Amino acid sequence: MQTEFDKIAGYKEEKEALKELTKLIANRDKLKSMGGKLPRGLFLIGPNGTGKTILAKSFIKESKVNYITIDANDIEDDDEFTPYIKSKLDEASKKTPCIIFIDEIDKLIGNGEHFFAQSNFDRSRTLLNEINNHADVEGLFYLFVANEEYDLDYSMIRSGRIDRIINIKLPNEDEREEIFNYYLRNVKHDNSIDVKRLAIISTRFSGADIESLINNAVIKAFTNDKECISQEELMTVYFDKVFTSTGKEKKYTEEENEVTDADIDFESFVEDETNEEDDENNSECQWYNLYTC
Repeated sequence: MQTEFDKIAGYKEEKEALKELTKLIANRDKLKSMGGKLPRGLFLIGPNGTGKTILAKSFIKESKVNYITIDANDIEDDDEFTPYIKSKLDEASKKTPCIIFIDEIDKLIGNGEHFFAQSNFDRSRTLLNEINNHADVEGLFYLFVANEEYDLDYSMIRSGRIDRIINIKLPNEDEREEIFNYYLRNVKHDNSIDVKRLAIISTRFSGADIESLINNAVIKAFTNDKECISQEELMTVYFDKVFTSTGKEKKYTEEENEVTDADIDFESFVEDETNEEDDENNSECQWYNLYTC
């Protein structure tokens, strides 16, 4: 039987971990009868474009329970934050079992050591306090998505809080090959495409990068009046992405291309650079002598 996770290419280990949690949610009564309890929540953490949000939404669908979404865009200023969070958790408490989903939570609360530190600290504590105030409500599960664990307040992820973390990493070679095949299945292409080769050279590409690469190859084929894409379009777009911003060299006039000794006084340039280096060296020596006396 196909699940929501089967619709996502790659990420085999991550999807298995998510399936395990959906099984716990579905069988929470049995878990309780055995003396266990449902984890309070889960963090999905990883770089942009790795499919965290898609995995989170698939997790919600596969769990087959109610859910609510907390959206930072619904909060115009800090004065609205506390009543907004409280109302959302009160709403979720009335329709348990329920998943509370926050996408990009690091942008909503952040780490108290970062920019706007006091605001982030206050928001983090407010959210944590509301989670604690609703701790006695059975059937609440918190699902948070973040780009960097470092951007989160440690008190949110320590043991006993939202301590389940699944790191969503960039796909490896086998996963990239699977992702290429997944997105190529609905694209007209000829037999020249070497998916294995594409997977090898696309190191550090995310799933979103691969999807964009294929779509740009289709656009390039279209602009060249072709009926389908080939390895040529894919490689051209690949090199454009990796090595240049536009894939074309800028055209300059003959006057712009003509650089003569009259245009640049090399002796003055070298002398100025030498004087700057001497000044830097003297500063470094003074600093060294100051702290080594």
